[in-house]
Amino acid sequence: YSNWIEQQLPVEYQGVRNRLLVMLMQAPQRPMRYYARLLGISKAHMTTLVEECTRSGSVVRMADVQDRRASQLALSETGHGQAQRIWAHYVAQTAQILADVPPAQREIFLAVSVQLAERMHALGCGSGFTFCDTRNAPSSAE
Repeated sequence: YSNWIEQQLPVEYQGVRNRLLVMLMQAPQRPMRYYARLLGISKAHMTTLVEECTRSGSVVRMADVQDRRASQLALSETGHGQAQRIWAHYVAQTAQILADVPPAQREIFLAVSVQLAERMHALGCGSGFTFCDTRNAPSSAE
């Protein structure tokens, strides 16, 4: 579903860079390796991506207080605006998909989605998003 939604977005809102910005909006100030794992990219690719994002002014690096060798990432004001625009497109696309679905069926879909999220949380889905169990997500020490 997420892949299909991304393909429907304007080209400038597609790609790993934009997924990183949205992740940073939802789960800021985590180590770079945390986001690399969620994005499914190598450390080298992550470093290149972060360098590109810092040069463009959308991401800032901060020292990791728990590991002086690591950097944590956060959105700059510019990056936050970009992430909000990307997320708005995602939400609009989702609303368009559900527009013709009768309200009763939307309620069922929502209930099933909540049940799935709760089940993923119970099993530890490992994504690190708020609906998932953080015990299996990359820790800040990783």
